[in-house]
Amino acid sequence: MSSTLDPSSRLPSFEVLEPRLLLSGVDESGQALLQGLYESFNSSEMDFGDAPDSPLAPGYPTLAGNNGASHIIGGPWLGDDTDKPDGEPDGQPDPNALGDDNDGNDDEDGVQIPDLTVGQPAVIMFDVSGAPVNGAFVDAWIDWNGNQIWGDVVGEKIVQAGPLADGLYGVNVTPPVGSVVGQTFARFRINTVGNLGPKGAADDGEVEDYEVWIEEAPQDELDFGDAPDSPLAPGYPTRAGNNGASHIIGGPWLGDDTDKPDGEANGQPDPNALGDDNNPISNDDEDGVVVSPLAPGNGGAVIVTINDGAGGSGAGRAFLDAWIDFNGDMTWQLAESIHSGWLPHGSNVLTFPVPPTAVIGQTFGRFRVNSQVTALPPTGPASDGEVEDHEFQIIELPENAKWVQWPDLTPFGIDIKADGDGPDTPRLLAADFLCEQTRLRA
Repeated sequence: MSSTLDPSSRLPSFEVLEPRLLLSGVDESGQALLQGLYESFNSSEMDFGDAPDSPLAPGYPTLAGNNGASHIIGGPWLGDDTDKPDGEPDGQPDPNALGDDNDGNDDEDGVQIPDLTVGQPAVIMFDVSGAPVNGAFVDAWIDWNGNQIWGDVVGEKIVQAGPLADGLYGVNVTPPVGSVVGQTFARFRINTVGNLGPKGAADDGEVEDYEVWIEEAPQDELDFGDAPDSPLAPGYPTRAGNNGASHIIGGPWLGDDTDKPDGEANGQPDPNALGDDNNPISNDDEDGVVVSPLAPGNGGAVIVTINDGAGGSGAGRAFLDAWIDFNGDMTWQLAESIHSGWLPHGSNVLTFPVPPTAVIGQTFGRFRVNSQVTALPPTGPASDGEVEDHEFQIIELPENAKWVQWPDLTPFGIDIKADGDGPDTPRLLAADFLCEQTRLRA
């Protein structure tokens, strides 16, 4: 877009279609005069960009032959008082958009662009100088998709501002998902009219191009389980490829304040569910559940320590889902759930029945804690919390073994036994029980 200029201070602009400006109906002397006037202002009074471009392989619109952005020097500019633009006969394409800086006058310091990260907000600063009374206008783009076209997708125009007085301004930007990772380029244009496109001529102002670096979005740190699993012989859902349970680390966890979960790239399957503990590059973070042997047809118990993620000063509770694979088929079924609900911060005793059909031998439990109200399944992702897998032993009790009961959670304790072998030997009868209520009868 062009504006009406004061003839005493500006020469008219022309669209150059050929190396020489040829006007029909003008004699040779008049043609020579016009050509001289054009060459006079065009060679020394134009500011061009310097994003990558080439006559052999056109890139960004930088060269005049590629309809590159150009400004008749005068009016506002980007940068401080020492940063006025210099004139170039044509665009100054450079692989790093430094062509205008490297031509002997570093005049492109009006914009500060930090390294950007996909999906994360950042602030770009630009400095306006030489603004007239009616203000200056700034238009700017970032080539998010890296296809050497500014403005071909929604969101690539990051600034359309004005009128602006002299001063420093900031613009918030967030590289969208799908942005090219690595090098790309930005273009900033300033003039007294505004609403410029990324290419073509303007009657005053300046154009500055900048290299931009975009980094990948950081991957969330995930906590996985470590029950037995393998790509060759899938077992429990532990690995990501087997829809293993995973949690974005944050929020509540299992254990005390020293037991915060560490991140893993994938599940850590282990024959004894110790993969997360034994990982040499991570810490032993699976101490949130204390288990004991289980016996078919008896009561079982575990101790679960809940940390609300703030040492008890946060929500004060977390939601726990837990299963034990009683039939040993390497799946945690709904009927094998031993808990699904809120637990308070601190140590909690969970009691549950062990089915009479529980299979003797080694098996595994899974414990998942998070801050959400909805119950989790034993597979798949969760938005926060932790997963811990634990080995259990299901054993067959001796004939006179005690029932497993709190506070002695081992099945080897004595419920009632008569000590002494001879008929005259004193006998001691002993038992332990947890009394939860008192009932008196007349």
